[in-house]
Amino acid sequence: MYKKNRFAVFFIFILLFLNSTISLASLDDRLKGHWAEKLIDKEFFAEHFYYLYKEDYKNFSPNKPISKKDFYYSLFSLMKRYENQSVDILGYNEESIEDEDLKDEFITRKEIISLLVKCLEAYEGHIEIYELINPFIDLDNIDEKYKRDILIGYKLGLVKGYSDGTFKPNNKVSQVESILLLQRLEGELSMHKSDIPFRVVDNKKVYTQINKQISIKENEEKITITIYKKLPNPGYNVSIQKIIKNEDGRYNIYIKTIPSDKYKMNLQVITFNVITIEIDKNYLIDDSYLFNVIDDTVEHNKYDKSIDM
Repeated sequence: MYKKNRFAVFFIFILLFLNSTISLASLDDRLKGHWAEKLIDKEFFAEHFYYLYKEDYKNFSPNKPISKKDFYYSLFSLMKRYENQSVDILGYNEESIEDEDLKDEFITRKEIISLLVKCLEAYEGHIEIYELINPFIDLDNIDEKYKRDILIGYKLGLVKGYSDGTFKPNNKVSQVESILLLQRLEGELSMHKSDIPFRVVDNKKVYTQINKQISIKENEEKITITIYKKLPNPGYNVSIQKIIKNEDGRYNIYIKTIPSDKYKMNLQVITFNVITIEIDKNYLIDDSYLFNVIDDTVEHNKYDKSIDM
């Protein structure tokens, strides 16, 4: 009797092993020869795209457009790790989405990037990157809010364009593209927790026009960065919150502009806050030293419109 039970347990183990092997092979088969074959994180896919993962991936067609409902489920799944901030952006939760007729609606490239940037802002604060450059030739006729988010997403490494210089904002997003986009969002959110140490060596105000946002110098041991932030009036101050390496290889410097009660009137005086910091090169992974300055200001005096960003 004991031998029979032991054989039964062994037989069940073999079946479970074969089943898992078949499932993994099924994913590999569906991605074989696909441009994203080496880019998909299988564990991430199984956790956040379970509706494509289940039943041996029968619903997974890499190039098929993903529905808004399916993508929202995956976004909810990911954002649970980060206090589920996506609920505030989408306007409904996992229960109420069941009542929405979104299964036959597909999400476009401009919509999905705008949504990812808003998720980042909900978690990290308002993102304002200086010197936003538009590398795409087909963004002139889209809404400015989409254009801004696309350029921020591009700057942060969330999205890339096509080799012909286009972004194709109205194209539908495929299942495999949606997986890669959420993987990049996860990378950006997780790096938010890993700050790079820095030291403030100078913080002053100047009352003349400065036509640059950042300057960088280096020696054998340190990188010296100076940030020039224009203020609404002399009563405002700028502080550096954190420095984080993003998925694109650049370093994000998060600053915050803080109002003061000293100047309650909006004085028309040109004022720049000039902050200089040092970073030990040992904390920087590579030697590219590319930095984004991101304004993390999310709260200010609601009656003061001079800091409308």
